This record gives sequence, C-alpha cells and structure tokens, in this order.
Amino acid sequence: MFGFTQAADPSIFHALIPDEYASGKVMRAINRLLNPNIKELAIFWGKFPEELRIVLRPPTETAEIDTETATKIRTRYMSRINEATTSPDKEDVPMEDVAEDVVKCIKDSRAISLVNEIMEENGSSERVQIREKVNLREILEGVGVKSNYGVDPLRHMGRKQSLLEMEIAIIPPLSDIQIAVSVLSNMPKVSILLCLIRKTSPWIDIEEDSVKKIVINSEIQADGSYLEEIESFIQKAIGE
Repeated sequence: MFGFTQAADPSIFHALIPDEYASGKVMRAINRLLNPNIKELAIFWGKFPEELRIVLRPPTETAEIDTETATKIRTRYMSRINEATTSPDKEDVPMEDVAEDVVKCIKDSRAISLVNEIMEENGSSERVQIREKVNLREILEGVGVKSNYGVDPLRHMGRKQSLLEMEIAIIPPLSDIQIAVSVLSNMPKVSILLCLIRKTSPWIDIEEDSVKKIVINSEIQADGSYLEEIESFIQKAIGE
C-alpha cells in the first residue's frame, strides 16, 4: 500500500485470486484507485463495482483512517507522482519524425511480411491490411457498435482526443484480432499506445490486458528502441 506503485502484471494477484479474469479486473481497479486526479478518482469510486467493494474492503481495524493520516498519505503519494512525471529532459521530441518512423516500422515489420508470404504461398490474395488514418473512438463508440469499454482502456493510459496525432489499425487476415497503434503528442515527450481489438460479432472491444504504453523522450527517440518494442508487440499479437 505505501509503495504507491501501480501494478503492470495481474499475476501478482493470482495467489489470492486464482481466477485470471478476476485478478486482472482487481488489478485495474486498484490502479485506477491510485489516480492522482482527485476529480477522476471520485468519479471512478462512484461507479466502483459493488462486488469489488467487497473484495477490496479492508479489515475492520484498518477501515477507519483519521484525516491527518489520510492527508499525509495523499501528500506523500502526490510527491511521488510529481517526481515520476517531472523529467529533466526538456527537449521536445519531434512528433513528425516519430510518426514517420512508426509508419515505416509497421510497413517494414518482419512479422507482417511473414504472414503475407505465407498467404501468398497458399494461393490466397488476402494480405495484412494497414490503415493509417483511423479513429478508435469512432470505431469503438460508433452507432450500432456493441462495446463494453469503448476507448476507456486507452483513455486510462492517457489517450485524449486533443493529444491524438495518428492512429493506425493493423488487420491480419483470417483473424478476429486487430492491432491498434495510437500516437499522442504530450510534449516534451511523445506517447505510443498499443492494444489488441477483438471482433466477435456483434461485439468489438479492446482487450484491456493487452494495452501497452511507450513513453518516448529525446534519448529514446534517438536510439530508436521504441520501434523494437512496436515490432515485438506486432510479432506476439500476430503469432497468437
């Protein structure tokens, strides 16, 4: 509790909650409870699933925390958040260069090329589709679309329409999974969100546990390591 660290892997909850879906849901709930934005935190708590209220209810002896202690905890947490989000790197990352490199990385993807080669060898005309100009909010929240979450899993990771520079959909053939890439301008840095979208008629949803965030500063942009992460994500997604 006092580490104020958001979990990235639901496996740490498996010892107490063996069911993978339930443990993942609890992990995401706890991460959202660590939101430093008080207004968003209050909104989330107001919608908090009743079954998770029971799961996460503290023991009786720790249920009551006096105001002074709560203030100290919040102050310490906010301090840690500020330390984590304040970077000495003030050099703006060139968004145009990142966007161009991301598109090239996807088009040159070894995993995508391999799928296309396999389809060709088997006499199929189908290929991996790469759609460069998409809007996931419209896809997931459009009229007639049934979606449990919409873009919420990405919004919780920082996707805002005002920050959105580019979204790309990668659509493998013979698969109900799409790979989505969102590039966000968050100067002086750039953020990239990767996720899987599963289509099971008539439903379409982001797989919440698949969302990956890459934050690019000038150093990371220079060494291009983020492109390797994108390639690895595509390779794993297409392989599955």
